[in-house]
This record gives sequence, structure tokens and C-alpha cells, in this order.
Amino acid sequence: ITTVREQIRPRNPSTNELLSFSFPSKEERVEYYMGQWYNNSIDGSTFCQKNIPYYQKEAQHKPNDIPYLFDAANLKRHPMARYTGDMLAHYFSKAPPHFTAIAHFGDAVPADTTVPIMAKARRAASTTDNGSSILSLIGEMRHYKH
Repeated sequence: ITTVREQIRPRNPSTNELLSFSFPSKEERVEYYMGQWYNNSIDGSTFCQKNIPYYQKEAQHKPNDIPYLFDAANLKRHPMARYTGDMLAHYFSKAPPHFTAIAHFGDAVPADTTVPIMAKARRAASTTDNGSSILSLIGEMRHYKH
């Protein structure tokens, strides 16, 4: 007799054996989302030398093409409200008053792997990307509808 729980668990197609799976713990999920930035730090002088542009409404690039430095004020001026609203709600509202973050709202994976960039996607684990972006809940209603 099989239980209901066993009936919904996936099976190995070759052997029909139940596959074992345990949902990752909160700590394991945080580690996955943070990628290479989990339990890592960055030298402040190196970070400042990267010259990440502070987002201004009259930016020459499309606002999603490259990562920008955001604070709560300039994030509110960004045209991608479906992304910036999530950043404000999930991150800035829980952060210290002068919190800043580097964010990339485009579909391409940010090329710079030397600074922690919050993004909505990153490459699957591979030899070329070991979790360089911080996976962030950006575009919740567009990408994570129920």
C-alpha cells in the first residue's frame, strides 16, 4: 500500500523508485539566493573604484541595460515601477535609513562579477558563473504570479 504522500513524490523513470527530496532549509535558500556573496565581504576601496553610476532619470542608457546604484529616492524615479516597487517593499523598507544597493532590472545577466548586484536572474550553475548575482524578488507580479 502506498500513502498519498508517496503517490505525489517523483519517481525515477528507469527504476520506478521513489526519489528522495527534502526542501532546502531557510539558511540553504538564503545561501543559494546570495550566491558567491553569501558570507562574503568586499573591500570598500575596490567597490568605490568600480564607478557604478548612480541612477538619474536622464540616464543615457536604457534604465535596464546596466546596473545602477540606487537609494530610496532615485529608485522611486526609475520608470520600471513593477521592479522598483518590489525593491522598496522587500529590501529598502527593512534596511537602515541610508541604504544603497546595486540593481540590474534587465533580462541579461550582469557582466560584472566583482560587486554584489541584485538581479532577477542569473545563469544556472556553470563554470562561467558561480552565483555572481544576488537573486532578488524583483518583478513579483510579473514573474511569480500564483
